[in-house]
Amino acid sequence: MLDLEYSPEALNAKSAFYRAKTMIYVEGDDDLMFWEEVFSHVPDFSFEIESVGGSPELDKHIKNIEAGSLDAIAARDADFLRLTNRLPTSPRVVYTHGYAIENSLYTADVLHHMARSWCKSPSVTQAHCAHWLHDLASSFAPLVALDIANAVSNAGVAVLPDNCTRFMTGQASGKVCLNKIAKHATETMPRLPKKAISVGNTAVAASATAPLDHLRGHLLASAVLKFLVQTATSMGKKINISMDALYAAAIANFSRSLSASHPHKAYYSAATSAAAACVGEV
Repeated sequence: MLDLEYSPEALNAKSAFYRAKTMIYVEGDDDLMFWEEVFSHVPDFSFEIESVGGSPELDKHIKNIEAGSLDAIAARDADFLRLTNRLPTSPRVVYTHGYAIENSLYTADVLHHMARSWCKSPSVTQAHCAHWLHDLASSFAPLVALDIANAVSNAGVAVLPDNCTRFMTGQASGKVCLNKIAKHATETMPRLPKKAISVGNTAVAASATAPLDHLRGHLLASAVLKFLVQTATSMGKKINISMDALYAAAIANFSRSLSASHPHKAYYSAATSAAAACVGEV
């Protein structure tokens, strides 16, 4: 993008151009609506938000923010940066609660509302959605631990893809095949250091939600799509959902949930308020 050629001084003038208190830079277009919603809950805080075309480009902005040469906010997927001790310390750099935005988008409450809408039925319960999410997380836990181990050791092993299909009981199934998980884990473990695997296992065992928090975001989204289609099929309905439609519905429901009882509400409130309070301190 052309903005990436600008000096920090030029970037510092952008918020004034937009008549906003600050600029917020995010990774890509899919992140715009998510972070717009998150930061909109900060009282009396005006901002302009832009995507920069990926995490490598955003990391350049983060480096300038940490150096004190760029007076802006950056909002980024956490990936495994917390577990690899690579998180910047500046409060003006805000990270997702889990691996990516999807780990906050697809909660039991959001799934519940999407399933009711697409299935056109009030009989879909939140408990059913919560149970499916729990099963998904516990089923993928062994591979999530190995994915963390790969990040910690920088081993370069392909542990998890961005799509869940190869690990499900069928092409269109929303149910995980434990045999496929176990087979892939057995094949992958010898390629990773034992110490790193121990770190991964500890991280996954840290809480009941840890496997879901650390599951790759795109993989989670692909599984959610299958769950919704399969839920509709079990009710005798046929629905077609694109990934774009799934994202749009999730964002709309995330907005409602964040104003009510979203499980990550306190985290995002604290992080965004701290970032906003530091604007103008450069």
